[in-house]
Amino acid sequence: MLDTLQPQEVFTLFNQILQIPRPSKHEEQISQWLVDFAAQNNIACERDQAMNVIMRVPATPGYEEHPGVILQAHMDMVCEKVSGSEHDFENALVFLKQAKKQDSSLYQAQYLEGKILFFQNKYEDAAKIFEKLVKKYPQYTDSRLFLIRCNIFLGNLSEAEKKLNQELSFNSTDWRIFYLYSMLYGKQNQLDKQLMMLNRTELAIKDTKKVYDNLAFSLKIRKVPKNEIKERVQKVAKILKFLKKIFSYTKIRF
Repeated sequence: MLDTLQPQEVFTLFNQILQIPRPSKHEEQISQWLVDFAAQNNIACERDQAMNVIMRVPATPGYEEHPGVILQAHMDMVCEKVSGSEHDFENALVFLKQAKKQDSSLYQAQYLEGKILFFQNKYEDAAKIFEKLVKKYPQYTDSRLFLIRCNIFLGNLSEAEKKLNQELSFNSTDWRIFYLYSMLYGKQNQLDKQLMMLNRTELAIKDTKKVYDNLAFSLKIRKVPKNEIKERVQKVAKILKFLKKIFSYTKIRF
């Protein structure tokens, strides 16, 4: 639905923000997203201990002598849950540690711990977790990409670029790779390349959504529940990816 709204750039950013959990008094992730956004767009930015973010944007050429404008907005959201739900928004990390005690090898628990540490700006600690996960589970893309992100924020730009090039060699459709390239080039002050990669990120997101919508169309018409649609589309996507790999070794065009 957001694809039909204008201005599209605004709603693209709005959609990204919607994906970030940000209950009141727990604004770490959205605060980090804002800092990342400022860095990618070369906007002067500062953040205090309370996670408040201030960005200072220069005047539009020709308006330097006009009075400045201050825009203020909340970062948090009011989290609600259905009646009877036992979900605890504030104690998710406690439950995560409990899950690790029961099964220290649980991938999701370790992965989520790494993400939480990252969004708490503990990049070195997060990187150690993702390094272990990549060694143990090299097939999982999410851990590999978060390790690259840690390297970018730790200033290990050469290592980050090396790993991104490796990812791109066998995964050229994942928008997150292009987004990480844009972050990398932003850190290197290569503005032309940064803008190019942001454009490729947007195109990749649109292409991904088109594929999903095409696969899900007939199910939506039949009023199949959303959760079932997602599950069935993911199964088909895995089969198509497997077939594409097989056909890459033959003369068949896929």
